[in-house]
Amino acid sequence: MNDHGTLNDHESLGSVRLRALEEGQRLGLPREWLRRLPGDEPTPGAGPLQRRGMDRFLAWKRQEMLARHGRMNELSPELVAEALEEVATSDGPRRARDASERIMFALAWPKRTPGMRVHLLAATEDLRNCLRESPSMPLFTDLPGYWRATQDAVLRLDDTVRLRDDCPWPSLQALLRDAEHAARHMPEPAA
Repeated sequence: MNDHGTLNDHESLGSVRLRALEEGQRLGLPREWLRRLPGDEPTPGAGPLQRRGMDRFLAWKRQEMLARHGRMNELSPELVAEALEEVATSDGPRRARDASERIMFALAWPKRTPGMRVHLLAATEDLRNCLRESPSMPLFTDLPGYWRATQDAVLRLDDTVRLRDDCPWPSLQALLRDAEHAARHMPEPAA
């Protein structure tokens, strides 16, 4: 290891594994789990491995082990809050964004095919499920942002398609209403 915390050319992945094992033992991770860490197999990616303080993966793994063993008083409140924040801000909004963009794409794409109808119906059901599970989701949606992403996706496939500059849907309910209407007028898949 050089002074900058990166691997030297002659340092092997085996020594990185040993350091990971030492750090895991220091953090109190179970030995059975640590023994399952990969050996000297090449890792994906290129470039030097850098050491920046505590190994984040091992720190999170320790938090998981502590929680699973009921040792809640040993959990780091900052790490637990960070994990909960990640779930709270990512899962629902990400699902709503993905489903909304898929619906917008199906509505904006000029071809009306049986496959596009299936795509539209699946995305519509995904958005409905998301809204059923989290009725507050409309508060966190950015329809104009989703529309810009949809415009980009459509124009990457066919730059001759003409789309409105502003988002055609003022709300998720309007988007769902237009999706239901469009699905009724698209060809059904052959039986």
